[in-house]
Amino acid sequence: MLRLTDFPPAPHLRPYVQRYILTEGFIPLGQKLEHLLIPGLTEIVYFNLSEDAAVFSTDRGVFPLVSGRFSPQLSRSFYGSFAGRIKIIGAHLYTPAGYRIFRLPMHEIVNEGVLVEDLLGRRGADFCDQLREQSDIRKVVAMLDQFLTDRLRRESTEVHPTLLNSLSLLDNSLRTGAVRAMAGYNKVTPRTLQKVFVREVGLTPKEYCRMYRFSKVIQMINEGWFSWKHAVDRLGYYDQAHFLNDFKQVTGLTPSKYLDLHPHVNQFITDFYD
Repeated sequence: MLRLTDFPPAPHLRPYVQRYILTEGFIPLGQKLEHLLIPGLTEIVYFNLSEDAAVFSTDRGVFPLVSGRFSPQLSRSFYGSFAGRIKIIGAHLYTPAGYRIFRLPMHEIVNEGVLVEDLLGRRGADFCDQLREQSDIRKVVAMLDQFLTDRLRRESTEVHPTLLNSLSLLDNSLRTGAVRAMAGYNKVTPRTLQKVFVREVGLTPKEYCRMYRFSKVIQMINEGWFSWKHAVDRLGYYDQAHFLNDFKQVTGLTPSKYLDLHPHVNQFITDFYD
């Protein structure tokens, strides 16, 4: 089994980093631990702290994790499994911190990700080696704090104000048409709004709103007080059919089937805005 441990970021990083999560354990040869990976409006940069390459498999293939990987937004759910000796630490980032820190055109890697070695070159692999040399996990967390702080101070790019303004509107605009409200508030055309979202988030405004609503549904399920009617009424779905269609597009399952198979979603995978 895998053991998960949370660590908070340094105070000045809290606008960008939700938390660090250390995942460690061993999955014996011939066995695997399978997860349903679901969209959670989070971006994660992982570093492998084990001398062994962690092996992570999905329906898109097998991904050995030698040094690290940046995982951006997801627009759909898929199954993934771990095998072998696992010791990975991940920095869970608030959107759009990934774009700000790594300066990537996010639409090119949505649902895919990129290896740290490809993202940062030799510096990325060297940094992972330095993390791996630490025997105290608190030193690893401190090094991650410093790494992200340095990226933000020296190499980050500015996020477009239209995106920041739009994200702040989400809770209040879901009922009235979020995309229309975002464009109107920012005094831009829907086309301009879409260009900003696709470049800096990886999703269109419509897709992001769908993922935002979905993350709130999963939050309700995890908190144990979920009702389909309440989700429809609270989260801006037009009607039950709209809700059912969105849910099935993201998970591939009906809500009832999802609850039967996944009554609780591991917080390692899903993160939310409060």
